[in-house]
Amino acid sequence: MSREEVFKAITFAAENGEVRAQLDYSLYASRIFEDDKNALDPDLIREYKDNTIRFLESAGASGQSQAYVRLSDIYKNGSLAPQDPVMAYAYAEAYIQTSTSRYGASFLNGAMSGLDSAQLRRGKEIATQILNGRSSTQQ
Repeated sequence: MSREEVFKAITFAAENGEVRAQLDYSLYASRIFEDDKNALDPDLIREYKDNTIRFLESAGASGQSQAYVRLSDIYKNGSLAPQDPVMAYAYAEAYIQTSTSRYGASFLNGAMSGLDSAQLRRGKEIATQILNGRSSTQQ
């Protein structure tokens, strides 16, 4: 398959609710940027970034806690969305509340580092909203 075909296929699968495609979208879809013409296309870059966030949010809402780790990292690093430490913390909080990982506490501590009490409170509120959006079978 060409890079364009992979991009279209992974986008189609993610759009149609395939959770694995939603989780892995950024990895597979990013290959389209190996072509110099695509690497400089602002519309395609924006679509890729928007889709990555949207698909990870959808995967998280479907019960995939790992999506919250990826979203937290995205907001912490500012790689595919504007850097936002409160959102990074909110997704880390959502992860720790939905995961059984023994590394969750350390991940959460990293996300909350440097936040003041108001930011932590806001992050917890956002995490509650995120978790309220999860499928009822996952709660």
